[in-house]
Amino acid sequence: LGCKLVLLATAVLAMGWLGFVLHRVVNLGSCRGIAASRVSVPPGFTVSVFAHVKGARSITHAAPGWLAVGSRQAGNVYAVEIATQRVSVVFAGGDQPNGVAYRDELLYIVEVGAVLRVPWSKVQGSVDFGRPLSHQDCEKIADLPTERHHGWRYAGFAPDGRLYVAIGAPCNICLREGTNK
Repeated sequence: LGCKLVLLATAVLAMGWLGFVLHRVVNLGSCRGIAASRVSVPPGFTVSVFAHVKGARSITHAAPGWLAVGSRQAGNVYAVEIATQRVSVVFAGGDQPNGVAYRDELLYIVEVGAVLRVPWSKVQGSVDFGRPLSHQDCEKIADLPTERHHGWRYAGFAPDGRLYVAIGAPCNICLREGTNK
């Protein structure tokens, strides 16, 4: 069995003093004895294991000092406190809640069939009280196709301020009934 690890590589670009963090979910096999040296990165980058997050698939910066991590098969969204690497389940029972995005103190959770939105204050309460949020705690802001084949979603905000969500194809090679596509 394998383990998805959230790895962080940090670099500071001298030009304009622009700092950034590069996040990547990498499958390195067994969780035990992982050597960060097994991952090659460009000069100036470093790799280390940051946090163990079950089924991690996508990641985003959330409120200051926090990351939000979506999963597919685990059905959870996690919050990771950057300073302590503490991992908390903040949303449970989702339908492949893979996509996560954050903007204006709101966490967006994108799963098969829906886009959900929840204020970060509720997420923080979930961490503080150890009680994961559910669908009832979130506002459903959009319906999405419910096909499960390639149905997990990725999401992110673009410079135009809009949330973009990947829909995916309902099959590998197919013609949808009622269309010529």
